[in-house]
Amino acid sequence: MKRAWILIVVAVAVLLASSVPAQAAPPRQTTRVDNFTLTIRCDGFKLHDDVQVSVHIQRFFTSDGKRSRATVHIRWQGVITNPATGEFLTTDPGYWQDTFANHTITTRGLVVNIRIAELGIFIHDVGRTITNLRTGEVTFESSTDANHQNFDDLCDALA
Repeated sequence: MKRAWILIVVAVAVLLASSVPAQAAPPRQTTRVDNFTLTIRCDGFKLHDDVQVSVHIQRFFTSDGKRSRATVHIRWQGVITNPATGEFLTTDPGYWQDTFANHTITTRGLVVNIRIAELGIFIHDVGRTITNLRTGEVTFESSTDANHQNFDDLCDALA
């Protein structure tokens, strides 16, 4: 009789253990900070965007150890100057997240926010975009395209 109870307890334990879903491994995380200078080439002169970027990467895995997605959190702090004069022009902040999964990248947040009100410059890129990494096709986009300018407008205003 004791043996029967032990077998029943073991059988129930096995059933309970097999019904518990497998747990995915915890995400692997890394962070790095880089400093660099981007050159914005204008007709006859150039500008520098001195940047400090902090990148935090999270890699997520399925219960069998395969990577399911990766999320990259970016904090971008830039300062745009005219290297010929040393004149400070504006800041270039950005805070966004890229998620890579199923051959797509989803970008959401504030990517570019350059303003020089007295010159009428407003370069702004904020919203959400989904891009197919195999084809390069943008499959979804919601952003603030109103008053969207580019670096040519910045160069023209400073010429």
